Amino acid sequence: AVVSTQSTGNGTIPTERDVFKLKGHEAPVKACVSAYDGNRVISGSWDRTVRIWDSSTTNCLWTIQHEALILGLSFNEESSLIAVCCDDKTTKIWDNRSYEEVATLTGHENSVTCAAQNGTTIATGSLDKDIRICDIRTGSLLLML
Repeated sequence: AVVSTQSTGNGTIPTERDVFKLKGHEAPVKACVSAYDGNRVISGSWDRTVRIWDSSTTNCLWTIQHEALILGLSFNEESSLIAVCCDDKTTKIWDNRSYEEVATLTGHENSVTCAAQNGTTIATGSLDKDIRICDIRTGSLLLML
């Protein structure tokens, strides 16, 4: 993963210059999110790993091994939960503080490609063309679009 930005009067924009490189994945990186005001970077790869990086040292702090390919990620700063979207039709929920898997969300009929979290709810999108909104704590389906 390469993180490149440039500060301007109007915010931060990508640049061609590398700020730092994070090396460790053995296959293409398919998802990347910033966490804790940019102090952490979370990346997901087709090598079936999610890695949490310290952006100040570029050290990998934690590696999560999955059985499925990773297609997307989301992070909730409030709850410290990482949602990992997988090609096995599931979304795995990990606690970034305890480093434990706390839930596996099921129900999609094809690969899960994206997720967005807000408080105790999560929206997941899939190649099955559905969006499922669930309660993260219970896994209960609240709405399907």
